Amino acid sequence: IFSLYWPLALATVALYQPARAWLFTGPFLDKVTGLFLFGVDWRVSSVTYPVSYFGCTVPGLEQAWSLGIELTFYLLAPWLLRSWRAALILMVASFALRGAVAWTGGWHPVWNYTAFPGALVFFLLGHFARVVGDAWSWVRSKRTGLVLTAACFTLSALTPLRALEGAFFWATVFLFAAAIPGLFSATRNVRPLNLLGDLSYPVYLVHGLVIKAFVVFSAGLIALLPKLGGWPITLIYFFTVVAVAVAAHLAVERPMDAAMTSALARFRATRLRSRAVPT
Repeated sequence: IFSLYWPLALATVALYQPARAWLFTGPFLDKVTGLFLFGVDWRVSSVTYPVSYFGCTVPGLEQAWSLGIELTFYLLAPWLLRSWRAALILMVASFALRGAVAWTGGWHPVWNYTAFPGALVFFLLGHFARVVGDAWSWVRSKRTGLVLTAACFTLSALTPLRALEGAFFWATVFLFAAAIPGLFSATRNVRPLNLLGDLSYPVYLVHGLVIKAFVVFSAGLIALLPKLGGWPITLIYFFTVVAVAVAAHLAVERPMDAAMTSALARFRATRLRSRAVPT
């Protein structure tokens, strides 16, 4: 996560004036959570509750708040996933929380979206999909994965617009979770799909920056866009985002990941040598 996030955050601060202003004049806690991500989702959810607060994110990288949820789950996973009972209890509790909020007041931007307790159910559904797939071979078969994926897409197409809770939404979510073991079996050795998977994170991080770059540096293009229509605009944006994501992945993420992994390995080796008892 940080091998690409930190270089992009640095570049954003260097090139984007609102990001520089945020870094030099913003509240200290906003800068800490925005740069290190741990806890950023809690600030998004709580500072101006019930309205989501994005002042704790780097301007231009506001969508990175969701990485705080991901990192929190990674911290809990070594303990949580050892016990199927604990994982099941928390998954049911997370699902019940979302249901109670939706039942009493409709979809909520915090409890049904940005808060870790409401998002935990999705991580644990993926965990239990793996557990079931490991236990039953037919669940992880390619045919099962493709059939469940087709059913998921079909139901998703029938789901009412913006139905972010309810029977259609959750049936789609459960179908997709059940399809994961079979999809993994069917695609894990397909290099083009693995490449797309590698690009998903760079695309996630750079797409907002591309929009801002268009606005800041491409006044002529912006003036032309209304005349082009929807499809040309979409294609220009799509291919620009993909090109920037590929460049970020190859030129930044891979080298930084290798450097950070090497530095961590050297640090661990040094600590092990320092703890070794002389013979």
